Amino acid sequence: MIWFKPYKIEEFQSLGINMVKHLDIEISKIDDQGLEGTMPVDEKTKQPFGLLHGGASCVLAETLGSVASQLVIDPADKMAVGQSLTANYLRTATSGRVTGRATALHLGKTTHIWDIAIRDSEDRLIAQCRLTTAIVPKKRPE
Repeated sequence: MIWFKPYKIEEFQSLGINMVKHLDIEISKIDDQGLEGTMPVDEKTKQPFGLLHGGASCVLAETLGSVASQLVIDPADKMAVGQSLTANYLRTATSGRVTGRATALHLGKTTHIWDIAIRDSEDRLIAQCRLTTAIVPKKRPE
């Protein structure tokens, strides 16, 4: 198991992150090797031509990778912040939900690298993303 402690999916049902709430992103699965989440393809996540917006896919990818990084480290001392995100769009979606799965490629002391595959409801690969997070000390209250 890669996580700092055992987590249950119920702990993530209502993340208090504004962007996550706005796009209706839900963490749907956590297992020993990764984290999954879903997002609807609807008026909030489509671009003007009715296709899934690449930026919405990036929000899903960065959310999953950042949350996963945070679950690996001791939250009392450190925090994970996005450092670099790349996305390759392979096909589009026009309806339904997309599911992203974040799996770790590297879990170092100061950086984590996550592979995030986003798939449509028919399990076709929509986007392949890679997120690097920096692991930094939490600032102590002065």
